[in-house]
Amino acid sequence: MPEQTPTPVPWTLPSSSLLVVGCRRKKTPDPLQTAEGWEKFTGGFFFGGISGVIWAYFLLYGLNLPCYVK
Repeated sequence: MPEQTPTPVPWTLPSSSLLVVGCRRKKTPDPLQTAEGWEKFTGGFFFGGISGVIWAYFLLYGLNLPCYVK
């Protein structure tokens, strides 16, 4: 039977050192909490809605498809 090698144990940091590392990160504000971020978010919904309407119009009236429901 071959000799088994021990599995390595991953090194863990004490919980106090995780707090120190966490304090160094700069917190960025949520983009939706700013006027510019909210404007981009709502602009995306507007663009998506308008493009959906144009696509539906093209499918319904642009293509000469037979109408099966009267």
